[in-house]
Amino acid sequence: MLYHVYILELFITLASVLLKVTQKNYYHFVSPSRASVKESVDFLIPFVSGEKTHAEFANSHVAFEKRCAVNKELGFEIGGKYNAKESALVLLQAAYKINGVKNNFPGW
Repeated sequence: MLYHVYILELFITLASVLLKVTQKNYYHFVSPSRASVKESVDFLIPFVSGEKTHAEFANSHVAFEKRCAVNKELGFEIGGKYNAKESALVLLQAAYKINGVKNNFPGW
């Protein structure tokens, strides 16, 4: 889930820049493979609400992640429960920057 949120944050930032530059809202754009930023945000919601859980790195075969877990680095516990607080920024971005919620934040 950590990587999903990380990549989603980048896509939301890109969509917000494109919205300012082109006046086109790519948040709702659906690719030929049916992927979209909106679908990615919607996928995240049940994990943030607690309706679903996710064990981080449980099926990972990535050596880097295993080394981080062995070193007890924060956030790399194999099978550790996903921390929904890590999604706060990306959900705020989706709501305020892209999804049409009126904002009161200077510079947004």
